[in-house]
Amino acid sequence: MDDSHADATLETIHQLVVSLKHQGYHIHLSVSGGRRLMSLLAISVAALNFDRHDHIWHIHTPEATVAQVRNGAHMHVPPEAGVKLIRGPFITLGAYIPNSNTSFKTAEQEQQDHLNQQERTRCQQIIELATARQLDVLKAFARGLRTPQVASELCISEATVHSHKGHLIQHCRTIWNIPESEPLDYHFLCQKFSTYFESDR
Repeated sequence: MDDSHADATLETIHQLVVSLKHQGYHIHLSVSGGRRLMSLLAISVAALNFDRHDHIWHIHTPEATVAQVRNGAHMHVPPEAGVKLIRGPFITLGAYIPNSNTSFKTAEQEQQDHLNQQERTRCQQIIELATARQLDVLKAFARGLRTPQVASELCISEATVHSHKGHLIQHCRTIWNIPESEPLDYHFLCQKFSTYFESDR
C-alpha cells in the first residue's frame, strides 16, 4: 500500500464514520488483528469523530487459545478460553469540536485551527494579566533562556526572575485550569509561548 492508497482508505473510513454518526449510531471499533495500518487509520478517524458514546476495543486472546485456533482449527471458543475485550483509551476531539461533513484532511485542519485559537486566547489572557516586567521575563523564557540567562539579559537578580516566574505560573494555572499538585516550571512557559511570540513577529 502506498501513500495514495492510504489516503483513499483513510477518507473512506472517515466518510463511513461521519455518515454513521450523523445517523445517530454509537460506534464500537475493534482494532485487533488484520493489517496494522488499517487499525492506525481507523484510530485516527476515531480520534477526530468519536464522542463519549463511542469506544475503541482490543480483543485479547491468551497465547494458549491462539495456538488452539490457529489456521481455523476452531471457529468459536468457550468463555473460559480467556478471550476478553480491553477498552482502549483515546481523546475524543469530536465530543468537543463538531466536524462539518468534509474530507478527513479538512476536518483535521479545522480542529487543529480551533485548538490553536484556544491556545492563543489563553496566551493572550496571560499577556493581559502580566506586568511589563513579567512580560519581559515571559518573552525571555519563550526564547528558551534559563533563569540565570534571563537575569543577565534583563539586568535583574535571579531571585527577581523567580518571583516574576512564580506570578506567571500562577496566572497559567488559573487560565489553563491546572491544579496546584501538578508541577509547572519555565518549560511550560517556553512550550506555550514560543509559538505565540514567533507568530507575532
